[in-house]
Amino acid sequence: MLTALTYLSLCEPLNLDVLTESAGEESVEQAEIDGLVRIEREGRELDVGVRHPVGDGRILVHVQQAGFSPLGNLVIVGG
Repeated sequence: MLTALTYLSLCEPLNLDVLTESAGEESVEQAEIDGLVRIEREGRELDVGVRHPVGDGRILVHVQQAGFSPLGNLVIVGG
């Protein structure tokens, strides 16, 4: 899941096939199951982007559980 989110943090949206090939099917699937990404049809293509859950902190919690702290000392309150 974190691999898929890492790719999406650098460039989004990404084509589903490209992201799956780069990050691995399990990573993309887990991110979708956890509700961290959205998949949208763009013409004939499927694009993947990060969901931006304002206030619920799901992405931050998953990143922190993995031992990363990309936001430094920032604390999200609420949700």
